[in-house]
Amino acid sequence: MKLKILLFTFCFYSSVASALYIDGDTYFTDTSTGLNWLKLTETIDRSIPDIQRQLEIGGEYAGWKYATEAQLEELLIGFGATPTPK
Repeated sequence: MKLKILLFTFCFYSSVASALYIDGDTYFTDTSTGLNWLKLTETIDRSIPDIQRQLEIGGEYAGWKYATEAQLEELLIGFGATPTPK
């Protein structure tokens, strides 16, 4: 099953980044898009249903949302990944 947990991101590696990222403790900001990305380390050992519940109003991740596939691709390209042909 292909999971698209796009909101919860990868560790922040500024040495390979071609875009500018600002570290914000539990998240980082992609300055090219203005999007904030919750760090993957914030959701380690959490189940998908638990995280989904926490996205609701009053939850631990209220205000966050799942990123689109295009947003994730743009983030990865900013980190230096090569886009895959569609």
